[in-house]
Amino acid sequence: MWYQNPHPAIRFRCSTGSSTKTALAWQVDVRADGGYIVAPTTRTTHGTYLREGPSHLPAPLPEWLGEELVRTGHTIQRPAAASRPEIPRSRRPRTPVRAHRVLDPLLQEVAECAALPEGAAFTEKLNKAAYTAGGLAAAGHLDEHTARDLLREAAETARPWQSARNGRIIDDALAAGSARPLHLEGRS
Repeated sequence: MWYQNPHPAIRFRCSTGSSTKTALAWQVDVRADGGYIVAPTTRTTHGTYLREGPSHLPAPLPEWLGEELVRTGHTIQRPAAASRPEIPRSRRPRTPVRAHRVLDPLLQEVAECAALPEGAAFTEKLNKAAYTAGGLAAAGHLDEHTARDLLREAAETARPWQSARNGRIIDDALAAGSARPLHLEGRS
């Protein structure tokens, strides 16, 4: 079922019904800010999805459902524009060469999305790269500001027309990745 968010100041996050942490309910997926669905007007290499029968705009999100999304942790706390989420740093020396071996292929996948205007899984690739960068920065392998610049450059290469959205994806995924430091011991 599709609903419109009647409170645009509240942003909701996506989840899958198999998640043990933020599922709305078992086998109930939520697609919200930063997520996507295949719907009429979605274009693929095989054509454009068309509606069948009459269509209507989605109804407003029921109040009880909005409250349940808040209760189950589906809200996105937007950082203030002037202050970005600070990524904790370990006391270890930075190892940017090893960090770039992990991050650079992910950045390349993001940049390569420029070849397809749609259907390239751009959001997932950018999210994965930013989450990884957050983990690398949190473990002390990479400077967070450098990582943010690299992510924005790759995102702007692929989707320059959605700079604000790219920034939200990067900010949210960097913050989430920083909660799980990515240690490179034993990786070549």
